[in-house]
Amino acid sequence: MTIFAVFLYGALSVLIPLWLPEAAAQLLLCGLSLAFSAGILIFAHTRRIPGARFLSDARTWLLSLPLLAFALADLLCALPLYFAFSFPLALRLACGALFEECLFRLILLNALTRRLGLSPRKSAILGALLFGLFHALALLSGAPLVPTLINVVCAAAFGLALSVFTLGSKSVYPAIFAHLLTNLSSGFAPDGIPRVFALACALFCIVYSVFLLKYFFKENPTT
Repeated sequence: MTIFAVFLYGALSVLIPLWLPEAAAQLLLCGLSLAFSAGILIFAHTRRIPGARFLSDARTWLLSLPLLAFALADLLCALPLYFAFSFPLALRLACGALFEECLFRLILLNALTRRLGLSPRKSAILGALLFGLFHALALLSGAPLVPTLINVVCAAAFGLALSVFTLGSKSVYPAIFAHLLTNLSSGFAPDGIPRVFALACALFCIVYSVFLLKYFFKENPTT
């Protein structure tokens, strides 16, 4: 059911802009994203689902700085490239980042670890793969194949870092902030950042994820 909800949202985010004028489509997607995000966060806090709490450990906040710095660098690199800023698009991407983190990092990871009984490592990898495949839905709107495939790889690597950090810290909020900053870069550079930089970011996310796995789950290396 969770995976179905993930890809239903992805299909709607692609198809709604094809059915409605751009401004109306962006506002509708923003409203849906905010409403569902609020519902998920309230449910997660009420049920005390891992990942719903704020960070209380200063060391964990420090560990999030490379992730947030990477996302900020992604945004800053996009500014001088195109600066074709679209406020409706940027708003929709920001709301989408919030909803995707609630869906992928709160609901999906919780389902993988608690319902399916997967280890944190396996849950993070599977969640990252699904997050990458989720971005392949852009092909439904006629997106070119090669840039979309690169985006899938980068999204999977980014999703891996977000998943490992959320599982280890039990807080989704650094992932929300990082994802929001990264998505906003598309509001400034809708054609995307250069491929070399994108693949370098993917490599950084993988190395960072390996470090986080060793840090958070060092007591049980088999997880």
